[in-house]
Amino acid sequence: MKVLHFYKTYYPDSFGGVEQVIFQLASGSAILGVETTVLSLTPNKVDRVSEINGHQSYRCRSNFKIASTDFSLSSFWQFKELVKQADIVHYHFPWPFMDLVHFSINHKKPSVVTYHSDIVKQKILLQLYKPLRAAYIAGGEFFA
Repeated sequence: MKVLHFYKTYYPDSFGGVEQVIFQLASGSAILGVETTVLSLTPNKVDRVSEINGHQSYRCRSNFKIASTDFSLSSFWQFKELVKQADIVHYHFPWPFMDLVHFSINHKKPSVVTYHSDIVKQKILLQLYKPLRAAYIAGGEFFA
């Protein structure tokens, strides 16, 4: 089985709690033969690929940021290519840019969403994001 995780940051650029969850899922499932790829954004000037503890990490250059949300043009293409190889896509939610990529790349792969945290700081922007978030969640293919 091949799993593609998609989140805004990952090792070695960031070592937060969500990154640790992804790392533990990737490391723990490798014992069962699961091949993991992680796609994230990076503040570096160029896209990068590296191996981290037996799984691949693809990091796409962040082109700009709006209200703590990074955007990357190259990640649309990279996601499209990586999803072709995946059996399951694991989204780490919420992240408005991820919703845009998901709706732009209309893949038919089974998907899972892990909801990590509410958006609490950007209350005004949350109101703008709510329709996109609702459409994303209402898709239904994420929940059994």
